Amino acid sequence: EGSRWPPQLEAAVLNPAKLVPGTYTTRTTKAISARLHRDVMPINHNQLEAICSLRHRAEVIHGPPGTGKSTTIFHTLSAHLPEATAAIVTCVCNQAIDAVAEKLEGVQDPTKRGGLPMLVLGNASRVGRTAGLFTLELQAEREELVVFMRLVCRILEAGVKGLQ
Repeated sequence: EGSRWPPQLEAAVLNPAKLVPGTYTTRTTKAISARLHRDVMPINHNQLEAICSLRHRAEVIHGPPGTGKSTTIFHTLSAHLPEATAAIVTCVCNQAIDAVAEKLEGVQDPTKRGGLPMLVLGNASRVGRTAGLFTLELQAEREELVVFMRLVCRILEAGVKGLQ
């Protein structure tokens, strides 16, 4: 039975060292610059150079703390991720997850062009404050339908108690 994943993605996951062409559009430096959210997060020359050189479906951004990795990740998503698609960003530690979440927090409105909605998988009590706001549980608590259904459940429970 064939895989439901594109063969290139499967190859990239199974062998991360293998150079696999990306599915995002390769853009010129000018086109990338036009898509960046410089108003939300400044970018330096080295970060822009790194973003412009990305060519593969699976990329690794590494370096010592404080070198701008989360800013580079933020702008990579802005520049290369086609609309109505998703990306997976993984980090070695919860502090790094929170750093990326802090950068992405400013562009969470999916109704706006260039909005990058985010979901953090993990325990809200173990990740940082910002990342914790974007866990599935806490995002569900902010959804109007979830809030409404919880209210209906409380009303029904009170009514049932009154009948007993």
